[in-house]
Amino acid sequence: MADGIVSIVHSSIPAPSTVYGTVTNAVGSASSSAAWAQASSTSVTSIPGPTAWSVDSTAQRSFLRSVNAGVYIGAVLLGVHTITFGRALVASWRAERLGRRVMFLLIASVLYAMANVYEICNIVFTVNSWVIGEGSSGTSYTYFIDNQNSGLEIAATVAVLISTVLTDGFLYVRCAALWSTLWVTVPLGLLTLVTYALDIMQACWTATPGNDNSLWQIPLFSQLTISVALAQSLHVIFTVLSVYRLVTKRDLFGQLVGIKGMAIESALTYGVVSVVFLATYCAQNMAANAFLPIVVQIQGIVVDMILARCYRGERTPVVRPWAVAPATIVQLPVPVQASSEASSVTYDEKLALAMMTSKWDHEIDRKEPVPPEYSV
Repeated sequence: MADGIVSIVHSSIPAPSTVYGTVTNAVGSASSSAAWAQASSTSVTSIPGPTAWSVDSTAQRSFLRSVNAGVYIGAVLLGVHTITFGRALVASWRAERLGRRVMFLLIASVLYAMANVYEICNIVFTVNSWVIGEGSSGTSYTYFIDNQNSGLEIAATVAVLISTVLTDGFLYVRCAALWSTLWVTVPLGLLTLVTYALDIMQACWTATPGNDNSLWQIPLFSQLTISVALAQSLHVIFTVLSVYRLVTKRDLFGQLVGIKGMAIESALTYGVVSVVFLATYCAQNMAANAFLPIVVQIQGIVVDMILARCYRGERTPVVRPWAVAPATIVQLPVPVQASSEASSVTYDEKLALAMMTSKWDHEIDRKEPVPPEYSV
């Protein structure tokens, strides 16, 4: 009976394009209206738009493998994020100003919390796709299609949005401190605000029931690539501006920032991962599913490493770089040793000095009457 129902559903689907493969023909006498009504009411009522069977099995397996890879890689990076989070807390606690200390502790804590929320939602949703999807009449892939607007995906989307807004804002403030010129800070600030607006719009669209957008790169539906392309390009711009400033102004802090320090303070890892994610997502490649968890975890790791380096004594990247003055060697005159004749003091003079010192101590410190033997 189940095979007959699946065959009926296959026979009712129009011929898809060659991108999604070829659908098998129907078998048996399943073209009756009663059988079709029963099949359509039990199999495809909850699937919006095109059915999941219009994607061939190879594309479905590739999608599931990319999602699973993202779950595993994200879990590993979450462990790394935990280590850097601890270092950021210790380093931020050393900040002299209370306001700056609270702000940095709050930023690091929120980024770590959002990274945990995203990874937990990703793990639970993937496990449900294997347990519930395979346990029902559908598959793991159809579970992703049917539950694109579930609470888990909405929570993960909000976590990604908050993490991106905090990280981009933090990097913008650092770039503005490095450059401090209107022709750089104003256009960069406007671009950041536009990116924020598009990110919020995409998050709202993803959370809206009945749309075809998803947090994952699903081969069945087209994705919103404009907001993703602009957001990842902004990350690359942050890295390029920071690296350029650190390289061209080495006369100010060249000895303070080495290769390792430059990679940390310019968020080089964040820029490289953003380029790869941008290329895979805009190319409609399902490998983007493996890089999205990397982007989320790298956001918190990069900020933690900058904060740890900031208050570990190596350098203070939060302050303006031109406020750090280069060290200057000052030559002091060599002290001249006095001759023994000029420094000689008689015994009577030493005794008189000792009596005067004792008299001063009694009058000022102890507040007691002076003994008669010390009175003049």
